[in-house]
Amino acid sequence: MNDEVTVRGAELSDVDAAAAARAEAEEREWRDRRAYARSSVLWPATLVYGGQSRDCVVHNLSANGAKIQTDDSDELPKNMTLRLPRFGDFAARLAWRRGVSAGLQFLDDPKMIADLLAPTLPLRRLDK
Repeated sequence: MNDEVTVRGAELSDVDAAAAARAEAEEREWRDRRAYARSSVLWPATLVYGGQSRDCVVHNLSANGAKIQTDDSDELPKNMTLRLPRFGDFAARLAWRRGVSAGLQFLDDPKMIADLLAPTLPLRRLDK
C-alpha cells in the first residue's frame, strides 16, 4: 500500500511541476506581449462575476491589465469585472492564473484606460 501512495505522490508531483512550468511560460509570454508599462501598486479591489464578489489586491497595473492576488485564483471565471474604488469598474478576462495570483486583461480600449489612470500612474506605451 505504501508503494501505491508513493507512486501516486510522484505522479501528482510531476503533474504539479508540469502545471507550474506551463503557468510560468504563459506569464512570461504574457509579459512579452505587453504594450503598456506596468506600475507597481498595492490597491484593494473587488472582483465581480456571476452575482458574486470577491476581495483581491492589485499588485501591478497597466492600461492593458492587472496582476491581482486573491484567496484562490482557481475559482475565477474567464470573464469578470475588476472594481477599483478610486477609478470604477473595468471589464476583464482571465489571462493566466497561478496559485493565489492571476493576470487580467482589460477588455476596454487601453488608450481610454491610460487616460483615466494618467493622473495617478505613468502608463506610457512601451513601443514609443
